[in-house]
Amino acid sequence: MPLTLTDTETVKNALINVVPHLNVDLSTLGGINHASIMITFSLDDKATWSNNILQNSRYAHVMIDSDLKIENFSGSIKPLRRATCKDLSHAISKIVAWIEKVKGG
Repeated sequence: MPLTLTDTETVKNALINVVPHLNVDLSTLGGINHASIMITFSLDDKATWSNNILQNSRYAHVMIDSDLKIENFSGSIKPLRRATCKDLSHAISKIVAWIEKVKGG
């Protein structure tokens, strides 16, 4: 399933009120048919980051690839396990549930 900018906006709208800092982009490095949604977020407000550096906060980089596999490939919080999702809304719900879990713990 090729991911689109509309899918990117869907993910962004779903996560915008869940975390204080969010960046969602579409990566077409593997070609448009293998586009991935790249998500970067922080659980801390940007004003609290030491030296204004993302990596000095509780952050994560997550990817949703064209096969709807989600992977947390970098971050300072408990990692999200790799998973294959049936659709984009399933992937979003898994990410939101993980964020809520690490925020509370």
